[in-house]
Amino acid sequence: MDFQALDITLLKKIQASRIEFLDPLFGIITDSAYFTAFLISFGLLVYAYRANNPSLKGKSLKVAVALLVNTVIITILKHTIDRPRPFEVDSTIEKLALGGSPSFPSGHTADAFLILAAIAITYPTKKLLIIVLAFWALLVAYSRMVLGVHYLSDVLASVVLGPINAYIGIAVYERIRKPDVGLPK
Repeated sequence: MDFQALDITLLKKIQASRIEFLDPLFGIITDSAYFTAFLISFGLLVYAYRANNPSLKGKSLKVAVALLVNTVIITILKHTIDRPRPFEVDSTIEKLALGGSPSFPSGHTADAFLILAAIAITYPTKKLLIIVLAFWALLVAYSRMVLGVHYLSDVLASVVLGPINAYIGIAVYERIRKPDVGLPK
């Protein structure tokens, strides 16, 4: 079976079924991915350090390290695999958003699912926030396809990679944490 042809066929169906007047909204959602992940991570750090709360400092640093690990892993995968974007392969696919680096995996989707997983791991009692982030992450994933810049397989891989990278990032933080230099648990 030709998976590339299947990916193109599925993407064409997604784009054909889109509601065009929502394209600008999906553009905003797609553009919010890294900014929101960074803002949440940075906001948690600022809040934790202003509150001078050691527990919150540790949690916020775990989220920040997870975001950094995700960025590194996704960038390495993108440039190692070097998959062309859908609109580069098939001229009938409309490119409705920015997408310049290689296609696989979707960095926007990985960022959204990374921040969802990192928050769920470090702040498991924040159920409403987790639900809101889950809804937003799904919209980011869908937006990447409806805007023609990623295949379904790019997005599905990132739905899996984001949470895996959250676990890796948190494990890295816990491994390098040194209480004697002031890194909280």
